[in-house]
Amino acid sequence: SLNSTPLGLFTSIGATGTTNYAGDETKLYQMDANSDFQDVSKSGGYNNSTTDGSKDYWAFTKFGDNVIATNFADNIQVFNESSDTDFSDLASIKAKYIGVVRDFVVAGFTNESGTNYHQRVKWSALNDSTDWTPSQATQSGYQDIPGEHGKLMGIIGSESFGIIFFEKAIYRMDYVGTPLIFSFSKIGNIGVFAPRSIVTFGSTIYFLSQ
Repeated sequence: SLNSTPLGLFTSIGATGTTNYAGDETKLYQMDANSDFQDVSKSGGYNNSTTDGSKDYWAFTKFGDNVIATNFADNIQVFNESSDTDFSDLASIKAKYIGVVRDFVVAGFTNESGTNYHQRVKWSALNDSTDWTPSQATQSGYQDIPGEHGKLMGIIGSESFGIIFFEKAIYRMDYVGTPLIFSFSKIGNIGVFAPRSIVTFGSTIYFLSQ
């Protein structure tokens, strides 16, 4: 069992089989061969708030051999399943949501240098999840979605495009190459009422709307 209330769960499917990961208030865990969760946190652990109405939940994604986790309270975390024994900082960025679109890791609702960007979509360099410095050469960048759409509520990525959910709108992000890297098109005037209600089944996305 975990040490405290679970705040996130992720299943990774890789070359060696299926591995489960979980997070609670202060730690990240990996399930071992005996189906027991083992602490694989970075040194010092984590700082999730558990206050009702402002809880920090873990969000996970996978990019190659890297399991990536984020909670908005700490820097984005990474665990290489081929070589790591503990999670570590991926980048000096905090984010509520994370996903993979084409060959980019994409973060949403970020905190950068202490400032919150609740409508920001930020992506890593092409095929490099460690580089988040905006650059035409690496294709890393970000987009602040304008308009009265409320806060960003989730990211669903795919091999072709991404779907970005806000409280009052839905956007699609498509890769267009330099100089813009991604284009953003509004595809819905409804939004997401509860961010952790977003789930996929096959090619369909379900979510709780207003």
